[in-house]
Amino acid sequence: MLFSQSLEAGIERVVHDLLLRSGKRIGTAESCTAGMLGMFLTNTPGSSTYYLGGVNSYSGQMKISVLGVNRKTIEKHGEVSEETAAEMARGIRKLLNSDIGLSITGIAGPSGGTREKPVGTVWMAW
Repeated sequence: MLFSQSLEAGIERVVHDLLLRSGKRIGTAESCTAGMLGMFLTNTPGSSTYYLGGVNSYSGQMKISVLGVNRKTIEKHGEVSEETAAEMARGIRKLLNSDIGLSITGIAGPSGGTREKPVGTVWMAW
Protein backbone atom coordinates (compact mmCIF):
# COMPACT_ATOMS: atom_id res chain seq x y z
CA MET A 1 0.00 0.00 0.00
CA LEU A 2 1.35 3.40 -0.90
CA PHE A 3 1.77 5.95 1.87
CA SER A 4 -0.76 8.33 0.27
CA GLN A 5 -3.34 5.54 0.05
CA SER A 6 -2.94 4.66 3.71
CA LEU A 7 -3.49 8.31 4.70
CA GLU A 8 -7.04 7.91 3.46
CA ALA A 9 -7.48 5.14 6.04
CA GLY A 10 -6.38 7.47 8.85
CA ILE A 11 -3.27 8.25 10.85
CA GLU A 12 -3.74 5.18 13.06
CA ARG A 13 -3.44 2.95 10.00
CA VAL A 14 -0.41 4.88 8.71
CA VAL A 15 1.41 4.41 12.03
CA HIS A 16 0.35 0.75 12.15
CA ASP A 17 1.63 0.09 8.61
CA LEU A 18 4.92 1.91 9.21
CA LEU A 19 5.62 0.00 12.42
CA LEU A 20 4.73 -3.35 10.84
CA ARG A 21 6.91 -2.69 7.80
CA SER A 22 9.84 -1.49 9.88
CA GLY A 23 9.70 -4.37 12.35
CA LYS A 24 10.22 -1.83 15.14
CA ARG A 25 8.67 -2.23 18.59
CA ILE A 26 7.39 0.75 20.58
CA GLY A 27 6.60 1.62 24.18
CA THR A 28 4.94 4.70 25.63
CA ALA A 29 5.50 6.87 28.69
CA GLU A 30 2.53 9.15 29.33
CA SER A 31 1.79 11.83 31.84
CA CYS A 32 -1.01 14.15 30.75
CA THR A 33 -2.79 11.67 28.48
CA ALA A 34 -3.35 8.82 30.97
CA GLY A 35 -2.95 6.04 28.42
CA MET A 36 -4.63 7.64 25.42
CA LEU A 37 -1.44 7.41 23.39
CA GLY A 38 -1.25 3.68 24.06
CA MET A 39 -4.92 3.35 23.16
CA PHE A 40 -4.29 5.14 19.87
CA LEU A 41 -1.44 2.75 19.05
CA THR A 42 -3.54 -0.33 19.85
CA ASN A 43 -6.72 0.68 18.00
CA THR A 44 -5.71 -1.33 14.93
CA PRO A 45 -5.80 -5.14 14.92
CA GLY A 46 -2.30 -6.61 14.94
CA SER A 47 -0.83 -3.88 17.13
CA SER A 48 0.48 -6.46 19.61
CA THR A 49 3.15 -7.16 16.99
CA TYR A 50 4.80 -3.81 17.72
CA TYR A 51 3.28 -2.27 20.88
CA LEU A 52 4.98 -3.57 24.03
CA GLY A 53 3.15 -1.48 26.63
CA GLY A 54 3.29 1.77 28.49
CA VAL A 55 3.63 3.58 31.78
CA ASN A 56 1.26 6.29 33.03
CA SER A 57 3.51 8.45 35.16
CA TYR A 58 1.52 11.35 36.54
CA SER A 59 3.79 11.88 39.53
CA GLY A 60 7.34 13.12 39.43
CA GLN A 61 8.32 10.29 41.76
CA MET A 62 7.07 7.71 39.26
CA LYS A 63 8.96 9.44 36.45
CA ILE A 64 12.08 9.09 38.58
CA SER A 65 11.61 5.61 40.06
CA VAL A 66 10.05 3.78 37.10
CA LEU A 67 11.25 5.68 34.03
CA GLY A 68 14.64 6.72 35.35
CA VAL A 69 14.21 10.47 34.87
CA ASN A 70 16.95 12.23 36.78
CA ARG A 71 15.62 14.08 39.84
CA LYS A 72 17.87 17.04 38.95
CA THR A 73 16.23 17.28 35.51
CA ILE A 74 12.83 17.70 37.14
CA GLU A 75 14.19 20.15 39.73
CA LYS A 76 15.86 22.29 37.05
CA HIS A 77 13.38 22.07 34.16
CA GLY A 78 10.15 20.75 35.70
CA GLU A 79 8.02 17.71 34.99
CA VAL A 80 6.66 19.40 31.88
CA SER A 81 9.75 20.15 29.82
CA GLU A 82 11.63 19.06 26.75
CA GLU A 83 14.35 17.55 28.94
CA THR A 84 11.92 15.49 31.04
CA ALA A 85 10.08 14.27 27.94
CA ALA A 86 13.38 13.13 26.41
CA GLU A 87 14.37 11.25 29.56
CA MET A 88 10.92 9.65 29.76
CA ALA A 89 11.26 8.40 26.17
CA ARG A 90 14.72 6.96 26.86
CA GLY A 91 13.46 5.45 30.10
CA ILE A 92 10.51 3.60 28.59
CA ARG A 93 12.69 2.34 25.75
CA LYS A 94 15.15 0.93 28.27
CA LEU A 95 12.45 -0.45 30.59
CA LEU A 96 10.67 -2.34 27.80
CA ASN A 97 13.70 -3.04 25.62
CA SER A 98 11.84 -1.43 22.72
CA ASP A 99 13.25 0.10 19.57
CA ILE A 100 11.22 3.28 20.04
CA GLY A 101 10.23 5.09 23.22
CA LEU A 102 7.49 7.66 22.83
CA SER A 103 6.68 10.05 25.66
CA ILE A 104 4.26 12.85 26.35
CA THR A 105 4.10 15.22 29.31
CA GLY A 106 2.04 18.34 29.71
CA ILE A 107 -0.45 20.46 31.58
CA ALA A 108 -3.92 19.36 30.55
CA GLY A 109 -5.78 21.72 32.87
CA PRO A 110 -8.09 23.16 33.78
CA SER A 111 -5.69 24.15 36.56
CA GLY A 112 -1.99 23.66 37.17
CA GLY A 113 -0.67 26.10 34.61
CA THR A 114 1.69 28.98 35.32
CA ARG A 115 2.70 32.07 33.39
CA GLU A 116 5.81 30.25 32.12
CA LYS A 117 3.94 26.99 31.44
CA PRO A 118 0.27 27.67 30.81
CA VAL A 119 -2.44 25.03 30.54
CA GLY A 120 -2.00 23.37 27.18
CA THR A 121 1.80 23.20 27.35
CA VAL A 122 2.83 19.78 26.01
CA TRP A 123 6.15 18.14 25.24
CA MET A 124 6.57 14.92 23.28
CA ALA A 125 9.73 12.98 22.56
CA TRP A 126 10.85 9.79 20.90
